[in-house]
Amino acid sequence: AAGPTGKNEEKIQVLTDKIDVLLQQIEELGSEGKVEEAQGMMKLVEQLKEERELLRSTTSTIESFAAQEKQMEVCEVCGAFLIVGDAQSRVDDHLMGKQHMGYAKIKATVEELKKSGATQKQKP
Repeated sequence: AAGPTGKNEEKIQVLTDKIDVLLQQIEELGSEGKVEEAQGMMKLVEQLKEERELLRSTTSTIESFAAQEKQMEVCEVCGAFLIVGDAQSRVDDHLMGKQHMGYAKIKATVEELKKSGATQKQKP
């Protein structure tokens, strides 16, 4: 999780810098009496702050997810995620499930059609 976290921290820093610059400009506009322009820029600052908070929460979410991430593998038949080293009863439940059984039937039918198609092509 070091890659995305570092990237997010860079983005957060860039946003913080932008916010600081905008706040200085707003202050200058306010002192010059350009209130409407300053208010418009404040809305932009609020949007940037929200974006920054979103990045911060995303970073912590990614870290907490990575900490509790389980080792998983993809079922070769149906494409479902299975937890490596899971209880045998859960593996059996998966193998007897509708999705797994359906994909197994589809694959078997496709193989049969390929074989029958190949034999029909050989017959002139």
